[in-house]
Amino acid sequence: MDEDDVDIVRACLAGEKERFGELVARHQAGVASYLYRLVPNTADREDICQDVFVKAFLNLHQFRFEARFSTWLFTIAYRRAIEVLRKRQLATASTDDVDAASDLDLEHDAGTTETQRIVRAQIARLTVEEQTLLALYHYQDLGLAEISRIVDKPEGTLKSDLFRLRKKLKQGLQRQLAGQFPESQLTRVNL
Repeated sequence: MDEDDVDIVRACLAGEKERFGELVARHQAGVASYLYRLVPNTADREDICQDVFVKAFLNLHQFRFEARFSTWLFTIAYRRAIEVLRKRQLATASTDDVDAASDLDLEHDAGTTETQRIVRAQIARLTVEEQTLLALYHYQDLGLAEISRIVDKPEGTLKSDLFRLRKKLKQGLQRQLAGQFPESQLTRVNL
């Protein structure tokens, strides 16, 4: 556990509420990066990121010091993102919204290669929970123990979920790329 975070949390709980800004400064980039990989809409991402820190501030008294503060924040971010994305999926009936969501802001990444666009499109087809698992493990570099706390699943289940997801992505990529690249390049797709 990061002692600096613990000290700041304790100070906030002791009445030094202004010190919470230090926690925001330390963890905002990590939460934003996680949400970028999960939430396609920029406005939603910004709202969720703000919600995460507001909820953390209002519920700081519930932090139990059993895990890292960042793990607790990612748990809040995970739950809020799932909530927003599920509502959006239920509310999204028009094909325009579906197409915009599946792009994952690709227009923002004009320099990406076609292969990267295809990989992102495959990831966009995964469930919210599957995308979250990939984002936490591969992009946030969290260990299975931390992810287990965040998503409230046993580590063994997460291991098998990751194996299944990699296989699912690889198969989808191979199907999609089959017509675009020679077979020798397909074997280089490493998930």
